[in-house]
Amino acid sequence: MAESEESSAQPGEVELPIDSVKAQAAALEAQLHAGGSSSSTAKSASNSENFEASSPDGLRTQVGKGKGKGKGKAPLSKAAPPGPPPPKAKAKTKADSRSPGAPEAKVPTWKAIALLTRQQDDGGFSAEEIGRALTEMARSTQLQGVDFRSELTNAGPNTPTLFVLSLLDHFDKRQSSSWSHDPANETDEEVDERIEEICISMLTSQNLQLEHGFLSKLRSYVSKQIGEVSTEERSKVEELRDRWVAFMTKGSVKEVDEESKKKKEEEQKAKEEACRKAEQEKVDFWKRQKSRSLENIDWKAMAKFMYCDGGSGGAFLAQIGPQEEAVVIKPLGIKAVEEVVAVEVAKLLSIKVADQRVLGMGATEFYEMAGALSKSSTAMDDASATQAMVHSYQVDDHYQGKIQFAGIVEFVPGHVLQGMPGHEALVGPRRLSIFHQVGRLIALDVVLNNLDRLPAIWTNEGNLGNVMINLSGEVIGIDQQVIGIASDDARQTYLATVRQYVSQSMRGSIDDSKVTERLNTAVLQNCGVEMQGSDFQELLSGSRDVFQSIASMDEDMLKESFKGISERMVATFADPVTPHVGLGRLDDSLDFILQCLAAVTSEVKAQSR
Repeated sequence: MAESEESSAQPGEVELPIDSVKAQAAALEAQLHAGGSSSSTAKSASNSENFEASSPDGLRTQVGKGKGKGKGKAPLSKAAPPGPPPPKAKAKTKADSRSPGAPEAKVPTWKAIALLTRQQDDGGFSAEEIGRALTEMARSTQLQGVDFRSELTNAGPNTPTLFVLSLLDHFDKRQSSSWSHDPANETDEEVDERIEEICISMLTSQNLQLEHGFLSKLRSYVSKQIGEVSTEERSKVEELRDRWVAFMTKGSVKEVDEESKKKKEEEQKAKEEACRKAEQEKVDFWKRQKSRSLENIDWKAMAKFMYCDGGSGGAFLAQIGPQEEAVVIKPLGIKAVEEVVAVEVAKLLSIKVADQRVLGMGATEFYEMAGALSKSSTAMDDASATQAMVHSYQVDDHYQGKIQFAGIVEFVPGHVLQGMPGHEALVGPRRLSIFHQVGRLIALDVVLNNLDRLPAIWTNEGNLGNVMINLSGEVIGIDQQVIGIASDDARQTYLATVRQYVSQSMRGSIDDSKVTERLNTAVLQNCGVEMQGSDFQELLSGSRDVFQSIASMDEDMLKESFKGISERMVATFADPVTPHVGLGRLDDSLDFILQCLAAVTSEVKAQSR
C-alpha cells in the first residue's frame, strides 16, 4: 500500500476513514498481545508542499514511495515519537471497589468496538440500535439518563453511521502511537483481513460475535448511500461524539494545577529533544558513509543497518565493515524485471543511475545477507516495522520467503532534489549543470516511459525525490522502471509524444506552455525555485545530447545489446520456485523500448535535415 494517500473526497462528502480503521486495528492488536511497546521508526514524509520543512541537512534515503505519486522520499531525520510504555499494573483503589451501580471512571474500549455488532445488512447503522447500545453503556457512567436514540434520530438519518465512523477516527488519533504494524507494507486486502480478525478476537473474548466482511459492507454503504452531509448534521455528530468520548475515555475530568502542568510540559519537551538528538545522530552517521563496490560483500562484516520505510517496500541502509562504506538492500517484487532492465538501458545510454546487483534466494549469499540482518545488535532501530521487514527476508525449511529477490543498490552519498538541500543546489553555482544533467535523466525516462521523476511529457506532479545529487554535484537517478504500453493505439499515441519532445529538444524550445508550467511547478514545490529561461535551455540541451547519441548508435549493435539484456534477465529471474516478477513481460518491454529508440532516431534525423 502506499503510505499516506491523499483524500479524494470533495468538500461536503463523507469518506470512509479506512486509515483510521487500520490504525485502530493495529492498536487493538497491540493490546491483544500483552500491550507490547512501540518505538521510534523512520516515517515516510514529503516536503514538496513546504520545502523549508525538510531536515536541517536534507539527508534523505534512496527508498521509493511508489510509482506516480510524486511525493518524495523518506527523510532520515523524521521519526514518529516513541510510543508509550505498556501500562503498569495499578494497585486496587477505592474507586475499583465501589458499590454495584456506581458510575464508572470510564467505559472499556471493547464496548465501543462492540457497536460494530449492531451493523445492519446494508452495512449502515440505525439510530434505534446505536442509541440503545449507547444508552446501555451510559448507565454505568455520568451520562446515565441521556436518550441517545432520540438524539441520533433528531440529528439526521446518516448520524448513526457517521457517529461510528467518527468514533473510529477518534481512536486513530488517540492510539496511533501504539501501532504494532505498519499498514503501508500490506495490501488493502491483507489489512482488512487483519483488522477483522483483531476486532473479532477482541469481541469473542467478551462472548460477542462479529461477522467477517463488516469493513467492506461499511465502506460500500458509505460510498453508495451517504451523499453530501450538511454542516449542521456534521456538527451534531462531532458534538455527540466528543461528549460521549469525554466520559468513555476519561470519566470525571481531573483538575491539573499549573505547576503539574508545567512539569509535564517540560518532561515532554525533554523527551522530544532526546528523540531529536537521537535522530540527528542517525543522520550524521549515514552522512559519513561512502559508496562501495557491490561485488564481494562480506555480509558478516555488516556493522550497522537501518530500515527506511517507503511505498515501494522500503529498504535497508547497511554499513559494511569498519571503513564507513554502505550499500542499500531493496526488495524486488512483481516489477523486478522492469526495474533491472531500466538500469541496464541507462548504462547502455551512459546515463548515471544508482548501480544495482540482483541477489536471489537461490544463492548462498542471500542467506548470508538475511543472516546479517537478523542480528538485532547491529540494528539502529528495533521498531516493529524493522523486525517485520527483517523477517520477510528469512527463508523457512520449505524454501519459502516473502522476499525472494533483493536488489543490492549503490549507496549514493548526497541528497535528493527536494527541500532545503535541493533549494541550495539550485541557487548555487552548479544550477545550470544540474538542469543539464536532469535533462539527460528525462531523456532516459522518455524511452522507458518512466513517469515517476520530472513531468516533461506526463501529466502528473512528478517526483524529484528520484533525483539525487551526490557530493561531487553529479545528478544520479534512482527508482526507475520500464512502463510498457500493450495497446497498439495507446503505444502509437505515446510514440507521437516522444517525437514531439525530441523535436522540442532539438530546437531548444518548448512550444506547449502546459509542459513548462508542469516542470516549473514541480521544481517550485519541491525546491522553492522558479525555473528561468536558461534553466529550460539547459534541460533541453541535456535531453538533446542523449537523443543525438541514440541516433548515432549502430542498429545491429543496439539489437545485440538488447539480446544480451534479455539473456541476463532470464538467467537472473528464471527460477521456477520464485514468484511472478515480470519475466513474462520482458519481450514486450524490450520491444517497447526499441520502438521508442527508433522514434527518437527518426525525429533526430528529421530535425537535422
